[in-house]
Amino acid sequence: MNSLGAPFRRDPAVSFLMLLPLALLHLSGYSSAGLRESWLVEYVLVQWQPYALPVLVLLLIAAILWSIGRIRSLELPWRGGATLIFAEALCWAVALGPLLSFLRSAIDVELLPLLVTGGSEGLSVHAKLSIAAGAGLYEELAFRVVVLGGLAILLRAFFLNFFSDAIARKVGFAIALFGSAILFAAAHGMMGDQSAFETGPLVYRSLAGIAFGLLFWFRGLAICAYAHFAYDAILLIKLD
Repeated sequence: MNSLGAPFRRDPAVSFLMLLPLALLHLSGYSSAGLRESWLVEYVLVQWQPYALPVLVLLLIAAILWSIGRIRSLELPWRGGATLIFAEALCWAVALGPLLSFLRSAIDVELLPLLVTGGSEGLSVHAKLSIAAGAGLYEELAFRVVVLGGLAILLRAFFLNFFSDAIARKVGFAIALFGSAILFAAAHGMMGDQSAFETGPLVYRSLAGIAFGLLFWFRGLAICAYAHFAYDAILLIKLD
Protein backbone atom coordinates (compact mmCIF):
# COMPACT_ATOMS: atom_id res chain seq x y z
CA MET A 1 0.00 0.00 0.00
CA ASN A 2 1.21 3.51 -0.79
CA SER A 3 2.39 5.58 2.14
CA LEU A 4 0.65 8.87 2.86
CA GLY A 5 2.46 11.71 1.13
CA ALA A 6 2.37 14.16 -1.74
CA PRO A 7 0.96 11.65 -4.29
CA PHE A 8 -2.00 11.03 -1.98
CA ARG A 9 -2.62 14.68 -1.09
CA ARG A 10 -2.42 15.77 -4.73
CA ASP A 11 -4.35 12.91 -6.31
CA PRO A 12 -7.40 14.33 -8.17
CA ALA A 13 -9.73 11.65 -6.82
CA VAL A 14 -8.71 12.36 -3.24
CA SER A 15 -8.98 16.11 -3.76
CA PHE A 16 -12.48 15.77 -5.25
CA LEU A 17 -13.83 13.62 -2.42
CA MET A 18 -12.20 15.83 0.21
CA LEU A 19 -13.65 19.01 -1.30
CA LEU A 20 -17.14 17.57 -1.76
CA PRO A 21 -18.18 18.16 1.90
CA LEU A 22 -17.19 21.82 1.55
CA ALA A 23 -19.38 22.15 -1.54
CA LEU A 24 -22.32 20.47 0.20
CA LEU A 25 -21.93 22.65 3.29
CA HIS A 26 -21.84 25.75 1.11
CA LEU A 27 -24.90 24.72 -0.90
CA SER A 28 -26.83 23.85 2.27
CA GLY A 29 -26.72 27.43 3.51
CA TYR A 30 -25.84 29.76 0.66
CA SER A 31 -29.45 30.94 0.19
CA SER A 32 -29.84 31.94 3.84
CA ALA A 33 -26.48 33.69 3.63
CA GLY A 34 -27.73 35.76 0.69
CA LEU A 35 -24.62 35.26 -1.40
CA ARG A 36 -24.94 37.24 -4.62
CA GLU A 37 -21.88 35.40 -5.94
CA SER A 38 -24.09 32.34 -6.55
CA TRP A 39 -26.17 34.07 -9.23
CA LEU A 40 -24.26 32.40 -12.08
CA VAL A 41 -24.98 28.90 -10.79
CA GLU A 42 -28.64 29.75 -10.28
CA TYR A 43 -28.86 31.31 -13.74
CA VAL A 44 -27.47 28.18 -15.40
CA LEU A 45 -29.81 25.92 -13.43
CA VAL A 46 -32.84 28.03 -14.42
CA GLN A 47 -31.89 28.42 -18.09
CA TRP A 48 -31.15 24.72 -18.59
CA GLN A 49 -34.26 23.41 -16.88
CA PRO A 50 -35.50 20.71 -16.82
CA TYR A 51 -32.15 19.12 -17.71
CA ALA A 52 -29.70 21.00 -15.50
CA LEU A 53 -30.37 19.27 -12.18
CA PRO A 54 -30.54 15.67 -13.52
CA VAL A 55 -27.36 16.21 -15.54
CA LEU A 56 -25.62 17.72 -12.52
CA VAL A 57 -26.64 14.78 -10.33
CA LEU A 58 -25.46 12.25 -12.93
CA LEU A 59 -22.13 14.02 -13.29
CA LEU A 60 -21.73 14.11 -9.53
CA ILE A 61 -22.48 10.40 -9.20
CA ALA A 62 -20.08 9.59 -12.03
CA ALA A 63 -17.34 11.69 -10.42
CA ILE A 64 -17.85 10.01 -7.05
CA LEU A 65 -17.75 6.52 -8.57
CA TRP A 66 -14.65 7.39 -10.59
CA SER A 67 -12.93 8.78 -7.50
CA ILE A 68 -13.76 5.73 -5.39
CA GLY A 69 -12.65 3.40 -8.18
CA ARG A 70 -9.36 5.25 -8.61
CA ILE A 71 -8.63 5.26 -4.89
CA ARG A 72 -9.32 1.53 -4.66
CA SER A 73 -7.30 0.64 -7.75
CA LEU A 74 -4.30 2.64 -6.55
CA GLU A 75 -4.78 1.40 -2.97
CA LEU A 76 -4.57 4.92 -1.60
CA PRO A 77 -4.81 5.10 2.22
CA TRP A 78 -7.95 7.23 2.19
CA ARG A 79 -9.23 6.48 5.73
CA GLY A 80 -6.19 7.59 7.66
CA GLY A 81 -5.21 10.03 4.94
CA ALA A 82 -8.49 11.94 5.06
CA THR A 83 -8.26 12.21 8.84
CA LEU A 84 -4.73 13.56 8.61
CA ILE A 85 -5.75 16.09 5.94
CA PHE A 86 -8.55 17.43 8.17
CA ALA A 87 -6.22 17.55 11.19
CA GLU A 88 -3.38 19.25 9.33
CA ALA A 89 -5.72 21.81 7.77
CA LEU A 90 -7.09 22.72 11.21
CA CYS A 91 -3.56 23.05 12.57
CA TRP A 92 -2.62 25.38 9.72
CA ALA A 93 -5.77 27.46 10.28
CA VAL A 94 -4.95 27.81 13.99
CA ALA A 95 -1.32 28.64 13.16
CA LEU A 96 -2.40 31.28 10.64
CA GLY A 97 -4.30 33.12 13.37
CA PRO A 98 -1.25 34.29 15.38
CA LEU A 99 0.78 34.79 12.19
CA LEU A 100 -1.83 37.03 10.57
CA SER A 101 -2.45 38.78 13.90
CA PHE A 102 1.25 39.67 13.98
CA LEU A 103 1.04 40.95 10.41
CA ARG A 104 -2.10 42.89 11.33
CA SER A 105 -0.33 44.66 14.18
CA ALA A 106 2.71 45.32 12.01
CA ILE A 107 0.70 47.10 9.31
CA ASP A 108 -1.91 48.55 11.70
CA VAL A 109 -5.07 47.00 10.25
CA GLU A 110 -7.90 45.08 11.88
CA LEU A 111 -8.06 41.29 11.61
CA LEU A 112 -9.95 40.60 8.36
CA PRO A 113 -11.76 37.57 6.97
CA LEU A 114 -10.11 36.19 3.85
CA LEU A 115 -13.32 35.69 1.90
CA VAL A 116 -14.28 37.62 -1.21
CA THR A 117 -18.00 37.54 -0.40
CA GLY A 118 -19.86 40.30 1.38
CA GLY A 119 -20.50 40.84 5.08
CA SER A 120 -21.83 38.24 7.48
CA GLU A 121 -23.41 40.43 10.16
CA GLY A 122 -26.54 39.02 11.76
CA LEU A 123 -26.30 35.62 10.09
CA SER A 124 -26.71 32.26 11.78
CA VAL A 125 -23.74 30.02 12.53
CA HIS A 126 -24.86 27.71 9.72
CA ALA A 127 -24.91 30.58 7.24
CA LYS A 128 -21.46 31.72 8.34
CA LEU A 129 -20.10 28.19 7.97
CA SER A 130 -21.65 28.12 4.50
CA ILE A 131 -19.89 31.36 3.57
CA ALA A 132 -16.57 30.09 4.91
CA ALA A 133 -16.98 26.80 3.03
CA GLY A 134 -17.61 28.64 -0.22
CA ALA A 135 -14.56 30.82 0.37
CA GLY A 136 -12.34 27.83 1.08
CA LEU A 137 -13.59 25.96 -1.97
CA TYR A 138 -14.12 28.52 -4.72
CA GLU A 139 -11.38 30.98 -3.85
CA GLU A 140 -8.71 28.29 -3.60
CA LEU A 141 -9.86 26.76 -6.88
CA ALA A 142 -9.82 30.17 -8.57
CA PHE A 143 -6.75 31.84 -7.13
CA ARG A 144 -4.51 28.91 -6.29
CA VAL A 145 -5.39 26.21 -8.84
CA VAL A 146 -6.30 28.36 -11.85
CA VAL A 147 -4.33 31.59 -11.34
CA LEU A 148 -1.28 30.37 -9.39
CA GLY A 149 -1.06 26.99 -11.09
CA GLY A 150 -1.83 28.33 -14.55
CA LEU A 151 0.59 31.24 -14.30
CA ALA A 152 3.34 28.99 -12.94
CA ILE A 153 3.00 26.67 -15.94
CA LEU A 154 2.93 29.49 -18.49
CA LEU A 155 5.80 31.40 -16.91
CA ARG A 156 7.92 28.29 -16.61
CA ALA A 157 7.44 27.65 -20.33
CA PHE A 158 8.39 31.26 -21.08
CA PHE A 159 11.52 31.31 -18.91
CA LEU A 160 12.71 28.01 -20.37
CA ASN A 161 13.76 30.11 -23.35
CA PHE A 162 16.34 31.84 -21.16
CA PHE A 163 17.17 29.58 -18.19
CA SER A 164 17.49 25.95 -17.18
CA ASP A 165 14.36 24.06 -16.15
CA ALA A 166 15.14 24.34 -12.43
CA ILE A 167 15.57 28.13 -12.57
CA ALA A 168 12.60 28.60 -14.92
CA ARG A 169 10.39 26.63 -12.54
CA LYS A 170 11.44 28.65 -9.47
CA VAL A 171 11.22 32.05 -11.16
CA GLY A 172 7.86 31.20 -12.72
CA PHE A 173 6.48 30.02 -9.39
CA ALA A 174 7.71 33.11 -7.52
CA ILE A 175 6.10 35.52 -9.99
CA ALA A 176 2.89 33.47 -10.09
CA LEU A 177 2.78 33.35 -6.28
CA PHE A 178 3.01 37.12 -5.87
CA GLY A 179 0.72 37.81 -8.82
CA SER A 180 -2.03 35.47 -7.60
CA ALA A 181 -1.76 36.89 -4.08
CA ILE A 182 -2.24 40.46 -5.32
CA LEU A 183 -5.22 39.40 -7.46
CA PHE A 184 -6.67 37.60 -4.43
CA ALA A 185 -6.41 40.78 -2.37
CA ALA A 186 -7.79 42.98 -5.16
CA ALA A 187 -10.78 40.68 -5.71
CA HIS A 188 -12.21 41.75 -2.35
CA GLY A 189 -12.50 45.29 -3.68
CA MET A 190 -14.04 44.12 -6.94
CA MET A 191 -16.77 42.40 -4.92
CA GLY A 192 -17.73 45.57 -3.07
CA ASP A 193 -15.33 45.95 -0.12
CA GLN A 194 -14.61 49.67 -0.33
CA SER A 195 -11.58 49.43 1.97
CA ALA A 196 -9.92 46.57 0.08
CA PHE A 197 -7.66 48.87 -1.95
CA GLU A 198 -6.40 50.78 1.08
CA THR A 199 -2.78 50.01 1.90
CA GLY A 200 -3.41 48.06 5.11
CA PRO A 201 -6.09 45.61 3.89
CA LEU A 202 -4.38 45.21 0.50
CA VAL A 203 -1.03 44.29 2.05
CA TYR A 204 -2.66 42.11 4.69
CA ARG A 205 -4.66 40.04 2.21
CA SER A 206 -1.75 39.87 -0.23
CA LEU A 207 0.43 38.36 2.50
CA ALA A 208 -2.38 35.95 3.35
CA GLY A 209 -2.58 35.05 -0.34
CA ILE A 210 1.14 34.28 -0.33
CA ALA A 211 0.69 32.07 2.74
CA PHE A 212 -2.16 30.12 1.14
CA GLY A 213 -0.22 29.92 -2.12
CA LEU A 214 2.72 28.30 -0.36
CA LEU A 215 0.36 25.99 1.50
CA PHE A 216 -1.31 24.94 -1.75
CA TRP A 217 1.99 24.41 -3.57
CA PHE A 218 3.69 22.35 -0.89
CA ARG A 219 0.77 20.65 0.92
CA GLY A 220 -1.94 20.30 -1.71
CA LEU A 221 -5.35 21.75 -2.58
CA ALA A 222 -7.45 19.92 0.02
CA ILE A 223 -5.32 21.02 2.97
CA CYS A 224 -5.22 24.59 1.65
CA ALA A 225 -8.99 24.76 1.08
CA TYR A 226 -9.85 23.38 4.52
CA ALA A 227 -7.31 25.66 6.21
CA HIS A 228 -8.92 28.64 4.44
CA PHE A 229 -12.39 27.42 5.46
CA ALA A 230 -11.39 26.84 9.08
CA TYR A 231 -9.66 30.22 9.39
CA ASP A 232 -12.66 32.13 8.02
CA ALA A 233 -15.15 30.04 10.02
CA ILE A 234 -13.31 30.68 13.29
CA LEU A 235 -13.02 34.40 12.58
CA LEU A 236 -16.62 34.87 11.39
CA ILE A 237 -18.06 33.09 14.43
CA LYS A 238 -15.66 34.86 16.78
CA LEU A 239 -16.58 38.29 15.39
CA ASP A 240 -20.30 37.68 16.00
